[in-house]
Amino acid sequence: MVINAGKVAIFLPLIIAMIIFPVGCCSVNQDRQQKQPVKLAKATRSESKAVITLRRQSIVKLALLQIGKPYVWGGNSPVKGFDCSGLIWWVFRKNGILIPRVSHQQRLAGRSIARQDLRQGDLILFKTNPRGKSLHIGIYVGKGMFIHSPKKGAFVRMDSVSNPYWQRVYVCARRIVA
Repeated sequence: MVINAGKVAIFLPLIIAMIIFPVGCCSVNQDRQQKQPVKLAKATRSESKAVITLRRQSIVKLALLQIGKPYVWGGNSPVKGFDCSGLIWWVFRKNGILIPRVSHQQRLAGRSIARQDLRQGDLILFKTNPRGKSLHIGIYVGKGMFIHSPKKGAFVRMDSVSNPYWQRVYVCARRIVA
């Protein structure tokens, strides 16, 4: 069999992409995932405080890399863009932690913590719309700042939790990584 170098050059990127990005076999069933009980991602006995700190930093680092991505309602990837809960879901999933996809369910993930006890990687929730059960959610990055995908026409960004608006609509904070 003779292999034409021109045909190989055309199909090589496609073959590489198929190997690196398998389609279909690695997808997550979001409906099934949302029905599973959410457990606190506690460290195993072999994990030290340093490992937990690295895990939290990895969550924050990945979230920070999404700054500038567009807000897209229902979005949950850097390619399409993110809504607020989609950003949280994607960042935690990429760090090996499965949490529900929507904010009112994410509110029940992990354990409740006081605002003054916020650490990197904690979730912070706000009631920005007085109607319905939906909540706005972000990831606390430290030093009084959080990252979120705010609204239509905006982009993933950081804001201060001490901003009077965010102070007024604050609901709660949740710790996912113990």
